[in-house]
Amino acid sequence: MGIDVGFSKTRRTTGIACLDGDHLTLERAATAWESRESKIPHGFHPSVIAIDGPLLPLGADRHIRRHVESIFIRAPFHNRCRPGLSHHGVGLELRRASDNACTQFGRILAPSMCGNSGIVCGKGPIVEAFPNAFLGVLMSEAELMAAPTLKRGRRFDWLYERMAKTGKLESLLSRNLDLPDIVWNRLRRWCGSLRTPPRLFEQKPGRAI
Repeated sequence: MGIDVGFSKTRRTTGIACLDGDHLTLERAATAWESRESKIPHGFHPSVIAIDGPLLPLGADRHIRRHVESIFIRAPFHNRCRPGLSHHGVGLELRRASDNACTQFGRILAPSMCGNSGIVCGKGPIVEAFPNAFLGVLMSEAELMAAPTLKRGRRFDWLYERMAKTGKLESLLSRNLDLPDIVWNRLRRWCGSLRTPPRLFEQKPGRAI
């Protein structure tokens, strides 16, 4: 399962992708669990959940400054991903929304993973996904340095078009990832503005830190 958190109180900004064998479903939901649960296929229990948002281990200070973010905003990563800091402002709002999503979706993990429900750790069933960094580190230095001047919020569009829509992402990963053709086809077909989440919709594992 992949979750694009979204935390609007009025719009359906949460993206939910469920992969069950060769069957892929993509939905949008609001932040309330009732809305999110209604978009999950009946009987679906993921073994892994990737959440596109900052996550903290259980017991961690909710306002702590994450060391990984401090590293990513500096060279050599700053021109590849550069995340926003999540210990204040809008970043803290996203952190809280991600924590809430982790708690909510952790309830439906597969029975074999129930002992680790809601646990965020290196080998746990819930991981943090960071698409910008994921695509950015796969791109060659020469190609990255040739990037045009981009408006705020358009960097992911450019990375996606260069890596996913061209088939480069598939060629780099298909030998190591056992994903059905429907996933690769949907990735190549994606188009439109990032203002319409999640990244795979017609109308998004990853930032594992």
